[in-house]
Amino acid sequence: MPKDWMNKFLKDRQERFDENIRKAQLQGIANSQIPQMFRRLCAQITEDLAKYRSAPLAKQINAQPDQHTGAFTVEAQSYPHFWMQLLPASTCIEVKLSKRRSSSAPQVDEPEQVQIFVSADGAEELYYSIAGERYLDESGVSELLLKPLLEFIGG
Repeated sequence: MPKDWMNKFLKDRQERFDENIRKAQLQGIANSQIPQMFRRLCAQITEDLAKYRSAPLAKQINAQPDQHTGAFTVEAQSYPHFWMQLLPASTCIEVKLSKRRSSSAPQVDEPEQVQIFVSADGAEELYYSIAGERYLDESGVSELLLKPLLEFIGG
C-alpha cells in the first residue's frame, strides 16, 4: 500500500502539468486570434449602429477606425455625449468609455475601462469573456457595450 500513494501522487501531478500545458496552448491560440476577433466585433458594432441610425429620432453617432493607432472609436456627436474606444492588445481587447450629460457637466477624470478577453475552450472554439461572462458571438458583446451608451443619450 505505501507505494500506491506515490504512484497516485505522481499521476495526479502529471495530469495537472498536462492540463496547464493544454490551457496555455488554448490561450496561445486565443491570443493569436485577437486581431481577427477585434475586427469582427468592430464590424458588428458598425452594423448595429447603422441599424440604429436608420431608426426615427436617432442621434448622430460616428464609428471609425484609427489607421495610426489601430483603435476603433464610437462617439456621440452631441450632448448627452459618450465616447468609446476599442483597442486590440496582446492578451485582450481594451475598451475605454467616457460619458458627459452636458457641455457644462464636469469632465470625467478617467474613462471607465473594460477588458474583453478572447478565450478558447477544449474544442478550441473561440469566445469573448467579459468579467467572467462568456459571449459566443459579437452580437452579445456589441449589445453589452452599446445598449447602456445609447440609453444614456436617450437613444
